[in-house]
Amino acid sequence: MDFHPIPRTRCDRAAGARSGRIVATVLLLSFSLAPSQEPLRPRGVETATVTLMLLDVEVTDRDGQPVRGLTLRDFKVRMDGKDWPVESVDDLCPCGASVAQSDSLDSTPTEPGLSADRGRAAPDDVAPATSAEPVPFILYLDFIQLETNGRDSAIRHAKRWIQEVMQPGDRVMIVGHATPVGQRVIAPLTSDRDALLAALDKVSVDREWVDPFPSFLKARVDECIRDLPGCPTNVAEEYHYGRRSLEALRQFLAGLESVPGRKQLILFMQNGTIFPGELYGRPSDDHERRVDDTIAEATMSRVTINAASVGYWVDPLAIRLAEGTGGLYNKLEGVILPMMEQARRRCACVYRLGLQPPAAESRKLHRVAVFARGRRLPDRITQSLPAIDRWLRSARGVLMNPAEADALRIVAGIVPTGADDGWSARVQIGFELGSLTTLPAGGEHQGSWEVGAVLERKGGGSAESWEMLGMSQVRKTSGGASSTWVVHERKFEHLRPGDYRLAAFVRDTTANVFGGAEATIALPRPGRSGLAGPVLMRSNRLQILSTLPLLGEAGKNKTPSREATTVTAPVPSGHSIVSPRDLLEVSTWLCGRKTDTAPAGRLLRFIAAKETPILKFPDEEPEPAGRCSRITDSLELWRPTPGSYTYNVRLLAADGSEIGTATVPIEISGPFTGEAAADSGPKSPSP
Repeated sequence: MDFHPIPRTRCDRAAGARSGRIVATVLLLSFSLAPSQEPLRPRGVETATVTLMLLDVEVTDRDGQPVRGLTLRDFKVRMDGKDWPVESVDDLCPCGASVAQSDSLDSTPTEPGLSADRGRAAPDDVAPATSAEPVPFILYLDFIQLETNGRDSAIRHAKRWIQEVMQPGDRVMIVGHATPVGQRVIAPLTSDRDALLAALDKVSVDREWVDPFPSFLKARVDECIRDLPGCPTNVAEEYHYGRRSLEALRQFLAGLESVPGRKQLILFMQNGTIFPGELYGRPSDDHERRVDDTIAEATMSRVTINAASVGYWVDPLAIRLAEGTGGLYNKLEGVILPMMEQARRRCACVYRLGLQPPAAESRKLHRVAVFARGRRLPDRITQSLPAIDRWLRSARGVLMNPAEADALRIVAGIVPTGADDGWSARVQIGFELGSLTTLPAGGEHQGSWEVGAVLERKGGGSAESWEMLGMSQVRKTSGGASSTWVVHERKFEHLRPGDYRLAAFVRDTTANVFGGAEATIALPRPGRSGLAGPVLMRSNRLQILSTLPLLGEAGKNKTPSREATTVTAPVPSGHSIVSPRDLLEVSTWLCGRKTDTAPAGRLLRFIAAKETPILKFPDEEPEPAGRCSRITDSLELWRPTPGSYTYNVRLLAADGSEIGTATVPIEISGPFTGEAAADSGPKSPSP
């Protein structure tokens, strides 16, 4: 076979570290659920923190087969050319029995200081063992490095992998990067083959995923060969496109740390290069440092990059990324599928090394050499990050994969409030106060958390985003308000029509755990027929309500600390599972041309189970909401059994033709035990 497996090393951090654009400017919000008392005087508590650099190392023998049974005494490490202490070794190898029982893994072992053995490809007739735990796969389509033929080839090979290689239970994500849309998750982690194939079919015909720049590479090079005036511009553009490609991939890799375990990423590229000037025979800046940064991110997030080059030549950038992370790569396009198949079935015999961290935390890259029973594995690049960078990296990872962060259950919603020249909407993030970890302090209990969100708009030929971040704390008596909700919200005015996505996180700072949630909504043009919603809400919950600041607002605010208010109002359900005891309501916003406030035709609303209607709502007159209107259905009398349901809306024209349709899923869990229980907390807590 014409592809090469490379032994790999991984790095993971006990604190969980992710990077992002969120900055450390925050607004402190102080809540109280008990009458005003003397300032808190927490008891003295001694704490000790030991942080190790965790490095995951895959060990194979000379034939590329996994090696079992290694212990602490079998490993030696050098960092930046110096011997480095190995504090612990955990055997995470899921493979079968060891195939290497000798004292060395090589007939010519190399001790530190001697020449390194770089490893070699496994023979074609040796079938690697299969891992006991399926590894998440990410198909990454870098369209700004794919020519027209390469784009078609990449999509075709991705579909073949899903159809022919993917196994039941495999979880797969599809991600794309193109100039018109930026980097987006095309399909989240799922085991649904049909959903993955449908997502690729949609991308293949969507012009927004077509990036014309890479297809004109030969024309740009020809201009330089003919020494035309446009050559310097061509070289500069090639460099900037390559930089954007690597920066987007690096940020994505950082976010993958929130996905547990090892991850396999298949990178489809065609025009990638580390030295863009070499393509044109002209000098230019290179991407050497940027490539090392990307490899370090993959190492820390435990990601293996497998390079699928779909062009007529071997993509040097993709190969460097594969070699630096222990992945596979192809030399010919005809062996892409076998390469991807081997990436799926090969077993990684991984050992987790606990290394003593550098004395001073910095953003410095470290080159690490690992020796297993005297044999030197390929060097790896890792990074030691300051605490704030690790926190920001964690936050970014949750924002990218909200569903993977479930240690703290939170909800998120986008709730329109009206439409005139543009839409008004409230972004809300909430959680039950009883789920927050609190510690005793001065006769009370104290807890704190951080909340952040990104609202993104896609539509109308342009994209927009808003970032929000805040820090909060709460004081409460030991027995009260466990069922009270904490809701952070931000009201937006003059939102343009388009598709909106909200990704949010809450971090319990005491327990150092994250919760993630997301919500989506399509806002139509107020003067045209269309639907916004439906939005599912938990009815009339006691809330501690606080404004969530945009980034930068906290630093400009002269009063960095303020108290929140308490209200009784609906809480968005988002995609969370609800109990039969929850009183629910669903709101839908309608726009049309009949009048300024009501749509033409008729609105049908019903609840369905397995696509069969089981509960129909009577016709009602919507209430005005600016130039559109709103209708709200209470589900108070509905007594569902556990299961999956949908609330459905169909907007019909006067002639009976369908103008629009929308649904919202309702997941019911647990048996129904009667009317909703009253909140056990105080009805009017003192701010």
